[in-house]
Amino acid sequence: KNYDGALAYFAVVDTGFANSTAAGQARFEMGYIYEKIYFNYDSASIFYMKAQTAPSTEEYTPLIKNKALVFTKYQKLNGEQLDNLQKLKYVTDSTLFTKDSLEFFIADSLAKIVSNDEQTEKAQQQNPQQGRTRTFGASKSTETTSAGGKKTPPLKAPVRPNISEDSVKVLLVKTKIELGNLFYTELDRPDSAFYYYSDLIENYDLQSQKPQVLYALANYYLSRDSTKADSLLNFVYDNYQHESIVNAAAEILKKPKIDFQYDPAKKLYREAEVMMQKDEIKSSLKKFIAISEAYPVSEYAAKSLLAGGYLLEEKLKLPDSAAVVYDSLVSKYPKTIYAQKISPKLQTYKKEKDRIRMVIEDSLKKIEVAKLKKRTEDSLKIVAENLKKKTEDSLKLELQKKTVKSEDSVKTIEAPSPTAPPARDSLKEKHEDEIPPQVNLFHLKESRKKFDLREARRQFSAMRKLKHTAYFFIHTSIHQSVNNRSAYIF
Repeated sequence: KNYDGALAYFAVVDTGFANSTAAGQARFEMGYIYEKIYFNYDSASIFYMKAQTAPSTEEYTPLIKNKALVFTKYQKLNGEQLDNLQKLKYVTDSTLFTKDSLEFFIADSLAKIVSNDEQTEKAQQQNPQQGRTRTFGASKSTETTSAGGKKTPPLKAPVRPNISEDSVKVLLVKTKIELGNLFYTELDRPDSAFYYYSDLIENYDLQSQKPQVLYALANYYLSRDSTKADSLLNFVYDNYQHESIVNAAAEILKKPKIDFQYDPAKKLYREAEVMMQKDEIKSSLKKFIAISEAYPVSEYAAKSLLAGGYLLEEKLKLPDSAAVVYDSLVSKYPKTIYAQKISPKLQTYKKEKDRIRMVIEDSLKKIEVAKLKKRTEDSLKIVAENLKKKTEDSLKLELQKKTVKSEDSVKTIEAPSPTAPPARDSLKEKHEDEIPPQVNLFHLKESRKKFDLREARRQFSAMRKLKHTAYFFIHTSIHQSVNNRSAYIF
């Protein structure tokens, strides 16, 4: 078959009838030849993508769309594989990054020079009068043009990876597995898939992906070497029963499938339910709580807590203990239907408990305030009584002292001086000495009587004034002292 001639014919249709449905068909057929005959997936991808942009028939449209999706995925995975391989080289050999960076700098500089020369030459051809000048760095693109007039893509600068070697290998393993699956299932290239699977088994430390790769290799050998295929499938079935791929191997080997939905808590929950139906409340409660503790990730953990709370609340009449279990259910499994069912009831219970607690606290506070007030009043009363008593005693004592002093002063005023001669006798003697001989004796006696009476009155008046003065002083002192004491107390 002349595939080169077919490609040339399709190329004529593609360029000469670009806006017709024949162009879309021609591009699809060119992509198909590059894919199936020449195994040139890059060229096939280009023509499949171009076929999408051209009109086509109803027969070709779904085919073009499917191939475009497959090869878009291929281009993406292949690009990731190349990038990860380059990163792996850089993290294992640090000098390689320096070398590639230097080569890129030289190549990029040369490309800019060539581009500037071409632009200058083109400008001279358009304007021969203009002199030749070179403008380094004027071009923002590093695209170059080959001798045939075809542009080469811009150079790509090396990038130093910022992740570890193990991380790069994990990404590379993932990409290779996806490429192998793509070749095996969608591109129908089992040999290419075998290359990727074998490379992974031999050269990479597979962990969780190993059973998947072994199963893929077993599928490759099914139509080529059944013994080897069975060996790989049995290895997967015996050693990876915790992986879902094991049931695919079991189906080919005709072996029992693994029940990944098996939950040991289910059986225990049924047993606890039977105990509850037999009114073995404490035993069933203990089993329900044990299920939630032993199998916290089981779907029966939340259900067991709900059942345990129900027994505490309804059967054993222990609402506080039930609230603790319900609270554990809501906090550990908030998204389950069991938590959503009990949550409103639990919130109401908590609010009521808070209300009761606040009432009790308020009552206790009032009692304490009343006690403190009474103690304060009693203390103030005692202090006031003591002050009053001390004040009265002090006033009495001061009054007694003032009274004694006043009486002593009065006695001193009333008592005649023991050394001085009586005033009357002195006056009598004086008058007797001064009485002339011719004065009548009767008149003299009368005059003396009047004088003695006046003197007595004068002395009595002086004594009364002195007493009044003393009493006023005592009264004023007492009154002032009382006022001072009262002001101090209040």
